[in-house]
Order: sequence, then structure tokens, then C-alpha cells
Amino acid sequence: MERGWRVRDISDCDLELLPEVFSWPKLCSQSEAVERLAYMGTLEDSTVKDVLCKTPRGVHALPLPSKVEDIESSALKLPWWPDLETPNSLLPGLFETGHIFQMVDIEQNDSVLLIGPRGNWWTEIILHLGAKKIMVLETDNNRRKVLQNRWEDLRLDIVAKALNCEIEWCGL
Repeated sequence: MERGWRVRDISDCDLELLPEVFSWPKLCSQSEAVERLAYMGTLEDSTVKDVLCKTPRGVHALPLPSKVEDIESSALKLPWWPDLETPNSLLPGLFETGHIFQMVDIEQNDSVLLIGPRGNWWTEIILHLGAKKIMVLETDNNRRKVLQNRWEDLRLDIVAKALNCEIEWCGL
């Protein structure tokens, strides 16, 4: 393998001959990322696909220091809780979420127990999948309170009422 490597002399390389960059690559929107997953065949359930398109992941994450557009469409796990050493402090990506919700197969009027939520994104997804009751079990009182406050700040409590879904927050 070492024989395949050659040392190149780039001292005479003219950097002026390199193309000028007028725009930098950007991430696509979350909806486009979901459409790409469907196109590749990894997201086959049309209901899950539609729900992932209309439930933005980014609003459930903590504000990030860099202003990267459409960061919610990336494969990065986004923090929703400031202490990243704590379990379940990161929001999962679209690929993982799509697979899990296709396997779980939530149907209209199901009751769902969500244990150790990773932010409110999955709770919102379950809501839009048509659950009639969601019990969110978070054992840490502080985290549960933050989850409830953010849920109300995003006015998802109003959405839940409009969709006739009861949300119950509980601990051990």
C-alpha cells in the first residue's frame, strides 16, 4: 500500500487558476430531506412521511451558536437539553425517526406511552399520527417541567386539544 503513494511537489501550483466560489453548499429543507429518504426507499409509509414533513425538528432543539440554515434536516443529533451527559439529551435524526415510526405503526386513536422522551419532537409526531392519548414518562422533574413549558410555548397544547388528543406528563 505504501508503494502507491507519491509525494507531489505543489510549489508551482497557481492558486489563481482554481475556480472562484460564489456560493457555498447549503442543507436542504426538512421536507426535502424527507422526500429524499422516500425516494431512496428508506421511508415507505406515506403517513409517517407526511407527518415528518410537517413536524419541524429544529423548533424542539436548543438554539445553536452557529446560524446554519436548515440544520434540522441534517443527520446531526440536535441537543434539546443543555447537559449532554444526561441520557436522551439529543433529538434523533430524520432517518432514525422515520425507521422507528414505521416499525411502531401508530394508528388513529391509539394510546401511546413515550418513556424517556428526547425533547418534544417525537411527542408532536405521535400527536400528528393520530394518537388519542399520549403519556409522556420523564423521571427527572426538572426535565419534565421544561418539556411541559416548551410544549405550551409552542402552543402544542392547543394543537393537541384541536386534534382531540390528551397529553399526560408523568414521572415515577
